[in-house]
Amino acid sequence: MWAEMGTFLGGIYAPILGLLTLFVIYNQLKLQYESTQLQYETALFARQEITIDAVKRLADALEAPCLSDGCRIIDFLIEQKQTTLWNLVIVNQYCYLTDIIGS
Repeated sequence: MWAEMGTFLGGIYAPILGLLTLFVIYNQLKLQYESTQLQYETALFARQEITIDAVKRLADALEAPCLSDGCRIIDFLIEQKQTTLWNLVIVNQYCYLTDIIGS
């Protein structure tokens, strides 16, 4: 009698508990995915802030009067009119970056 009742209750409640378990696992995986996406976006935002800060510091350094005659570094590079690749890259990147950050 007790064995039959146990079998009956187990047959009814086992599928219900199984479906409930699948529902909980699905929700847990969904929350984990959302959390991972949020962490990725936060890390991406932090990297972008670091890059923007570095660009601003570079622009400030190029604008600072660091030479003995008080000339800015960017002006010195432009006045040299050397056609070396390095100077061309510096001048072009400076002009591009100052357009981006609005200096």
